[in-house]
Parts: sequence; C-alpha cells; structure tokens
Amino acid sequence: DNETRDALEQSYQRIKVYQENIKVKQESSQQTECYERYHPIERVGIYVPGGKASYPSTVLMTATLAQVAGVNEITVVTPPQNSGICQEVLAACYITGVHHVYQVGGAQSIAALTYGTETIKKVDKIVGPGNQYVAYAKKFVFGQVGIDQIAGPTEIAWIIDESADLDAIAYDVFAQAEHDEMACTYVISENEKVLNQLNTIIQEKLQYVERQD
Repeated sequence: DNETRDALEQSYQRIKVYQENIKVKQESSQQTECYERYHPIERVGIYVPGGKASYPSTVLMTATLAQVAGVNEITVVTPPQNSGICQEVLAACYITGVHHVYQVGGAQSIAALTYGTETIKKVDKIVGPGNQYVAYAKKFVFGQVGIDQIAGPTEIAWIIDESADLDAIAYDVFAQAEHDEMACTYVISENEKVLNQLNTIIQEKLQYVERQD
C-alpha cells in the first residue's frame, strides 16, 4: 500500500543521507594530503530474519549501507512465510537495489553464502541478525568469510521514571520481544506506580498484537 511504500522510501532516504555523510572522505591542505584508501568489497550477503515475522528494516539498515559503500553485488537470503517472501521485505530489497533474493534461511543459508552453490554465489561478507542457529553458523564460518558480528538473542532494558512516554515504551517492548522466543526485555524504575501503569498499558495493547507468543 502507499503508506507502507512511503514509509520504506523515507526510511531509506534518511539512512542513505546519513551514511553518505559519514563515508570516508579525503582530507588535504596546502602542505599535506592525507586519506584512507576506500575499496568496497565485491559481494555481500544479507541474512534477513523471517518465518514468524517480517523485517524490512533489516534490509534497509544493511543493503543501504552496502549500496552507499559501492558493493557490486548484494544478495539477500530470508526464510519465507507460508505465503512466500514478505512483500514488505521484497519492496525494501527493490528500494535499496538488492540484486538477488533467495528463499532460504537458517544455518544452511549461511553455508550457501560462505561456500556458494549452483544457485547462490559465494560472498565476501555476511551481515544481518538471526536466531541461535544462524549465530552459531556465522561463528563457525568466521575466518572463511567476513561477518559483522556474532549476535545473541535480543536483550534490552529501559530505565524509566514518571516522565517516560509509557505508550512509546510499550511499543518498544513489543518491537524487541517479537524478535525471538528467547528475547528478554526489562523495564526498571524506582517508581512502582509507573511500572504498574506500564503493565496495564502493555496488557491493554497486547490484545491487538498479532504475535502474542
């Protein structure tokens, strides 16, 4: 729909402008010329979580960087949902200039990106979050292919007081908790009344959340 498309395009432009502004630039003066050599990698693979939820945001926050950096070939792997690859993820891939999208997830997709298959080309670096199996796979292939990091399950904590926007906190809790069944979210406050109010808001909003597991 138009609203989703506009949101994706606006997010893409904001991320792109920021990354272009922090890109390595050559510095020089009358006496000296100093610079860092900037050489983009040839091929990058992006793991986009899927199956239980869709994460077009992962595409935006990784493929946009690769595009700005000048990576020649961007490949996305993502586990499909029952109806196939999420339309929002595909839209984000189109907006960010992704070259290839494959319906494959889990540790096997990391192996495919690392070693290559008849269909999927070997990449120089793998980025993007995943579950514990994806994390273990990235740890295993590290050294044979570049990776961004070995990420564990989501763990996040908020420290709040009476000035906090409790509606915003509730939505943030949902956004982080949906990542994985092992995700942990904590809210800490010295004010018990604030915590009780937040709990009430969370319970009220929870009935409208698609993924309550």
